[in-house]
Amino acid sequence: MEETAIANVRRDKSAYEVTEQGKTVKVIVEEHDGRQYLKTENDRFLPDSLLSLQDCS
Repeated sequence: MEETAIANVRRDKSAYEVTEQGKTVKVIVEEHDGRQYLKTENDRFLPDSLLSLQDCS
């Protein structure tokens, strides 16, 4: 599922958004130590905003 989301964001930078504290932010792809991961634009180093969301089934 994460690989699919990463591919979607790489293909279309507006593919995913998250509303956080009343503000909508984009989900982006970052890379660290050769591993790609998702995070929100306004997170500095960790994908905390995404981790705080409930799972969507």
